[in-house]
Amino acid sequence: MKTGSLLLLFLSVCYAFTCTQQCDLKYDISANPLVTICGTDGLTHTFHHFRWGWGDPCYPKCGVNMEYAGRCGCPNECMKQMGYGQCIGNGRGTPHCQCNPGWTGPDCSLVSCPNMCSYHGQCVGHSDQDLPYPAEADRCVCDPGWTDYVCSTAELQLPLAPYGNIYGDAYEYVAAHEPYGEDHPVYNSSRLFSLFVSIAPADWEYIIDPDNAYVEVHRPANMVFDNGLIRQSIPGIGIRIKGAFSRMDMKHGFSIDFSHVNKHFRFFGLKGVGLKGTNGGDELLKDHVLMELARASAVPAQRASFGLMWINGICFGVFWANEEIDEEFTASRMGHKHGNLYKFFKVNLVDESPLPSFYQNAMTTNPMTTIHRYSQASGNGDWQDLVDFLHALSSKSSPAVHLDALIDVQHLLRWCVIEALVQDWDGIVGANNYILHHPFADADAGSSTQTTQRWDYFRIDLDNASLNKKIDVVQWFTQKMATNPLLRQAFAGRYLQLYKDYFGQFLARTVGAQSPSHAATRGPTAVQPVVYTRYAAYRDFLVHCFKLDFAWQTSNGYDERHFVDSATENIASLKNRFKTAQSQVPVWTAPIPTNVPLTSP
Repeated sequence: MKTGSLLLLFLSVCYAFTCTQQCDLKYDISANPLVTICGTDGLTHTFHHFRWGWGDPCYPKCGVNMEYAGRCGCPNECMKQMGYGQCIGNGRGTPHCQCNPGWTGPDCSLVSCPNMCSYHGQCVGHSDQDLPYPAEADRCVCDPGWTDYVCSTAELQLPLAPYGNIYGDAYEYVAAHEPYGEDHPVYNSSRLFSLFVSIAPADWEYIIDPDNAYVEVHRPANMVFDNGLIRQSIPGIGIRIKGAFSRMDMKHGFSIDFSHVNKHFRFFGLKGVGLKGTNGGDELLKDHVLMELARASAVPAQRASFGLMWINGICFGVFWANEEIDEEFTASRMGHKHGNLYKFFKVNLVDESPLPSFYQNAMTTNPMTTIHRYSQASGNGDWQDLVDFLHALSSKSSPAVHLDALIDVQHLLRWCVIEALVQDWDGIVGANNYILHHPFADADAGSSTQTTQRWDYFRIDLDNASLNKKIDVVQWFTQKMATNPLLRQAFAGRYLQLYKDYFGQFLARTVGAQSPSHAATRGPTAVQPVVYTRYAAYRDFLVHCFKLDFAWQTSNGYDERHFVDSATENIASLKNRFKTAQSQVPVWTAPIPTNVPLTSP
């Protein structure tokens, strides 16, 4: 059948049936759990959950996305699963929430005094507050040692730098641009933040309309951030959906721009923050633990924290707040605020064309939309910089440029250690989710933190790490050397040996004889490396939040037990990955010189 005929058939099916009927016809999913959403079409849809995520575009293609979980009129089913309220009017009258004592709001998720605050805090009436929380909401002020919006979770009290400096270097922060380091008040992993966003209904409808999912424009809103240490109102923010395929998930991720109205405003040094939802089990937790390992490896890596988010009084569940990769981030880590920052989507860094316009306009198509393969997230708009880099990388330049003169090889190889350890197929091996930064030649002139003007490589989105593969940690990259010139040069000669040396040192300092350990819960004599006990501590820390996260449960067809099971399984898988890597990498015995020019291969 011709493509045009297929399209007509798809459209006829889409409009001949409701989206629910079409999706139920498309797959045999009768064994999957039933979920209910209020769609962006204003109608309640009940269907068997797909559990295929973005792979099944039938709802978005029909122009329907999730306004919120639960029946229309009863967001999150009024938090019935938490005992906060119930939906009234089922079959008679307009459905609405009737909240139990101690709770209020459109979905009964907001605190109303008197509320016992889990017996670990005090309920403060909204008339006494100095911040514009949702108008009807009171709040819990937690006792020392307790956190979350209802004081039900004990603070973690985890050490800020649990692994020390794995390679003997200082953490990757530039003091002139970064006063907080690992102790940033927004990215406090021992506390849970509460984030309240208020946005005009028309702007919210625009954001969640499937037709606008890939529009890179922030809409105006206001926000209150509260993690017990910081309570601050931030008017004039911007908000939009972010992600690639995940933009069509029922639970979205968001980008927050603190400088949307006032371009000079920074929230504790931050221009913006990313809010990542989750479309599976414990992906947020996995991302968090692996980013901690990356920061301990002294490479540019995002800081992050966990919390809950409300939009116009409705709880949208757990989010992982992580640093946006922007000029504030590059200044914090590399000392260069100004430069060209490139993000890549399905790109192998091949010298495809001498024309800058080719890279500006190169696109790829997925089931939902067309996406730029190359994007300049910040910079001067001149793409010749990227053309020159790809040309030099391909060794077509004369004379050939050695890799260590072109890019920070130490950062690259240390990131590669983590990618190979966890078998992250969604990184440079999969031609995705990596970033290159090139500072301008005159960047931050006069600063004492100037470095050589080489490119830098770093990663985002480690949540797709496989953990259960057993491919050799060198073969993980050499299998792609034919298609990626950066890997072809990085895994040869002296660079390959340095990679192995780094890997051995990483293993020794994280799970080997030189690793910090904690007593395991199984008994006073058992000892486990910190990476495992820390993973388990975060799992237990977040259980209550996932129980509350009706949006995540609806988007995935799971409940909080799946989160616990998924995290527990990944801890076991991570142990096996470390064990496998230890069998593939020689035991590290001697320090590796740092900040020394590398010998060209």
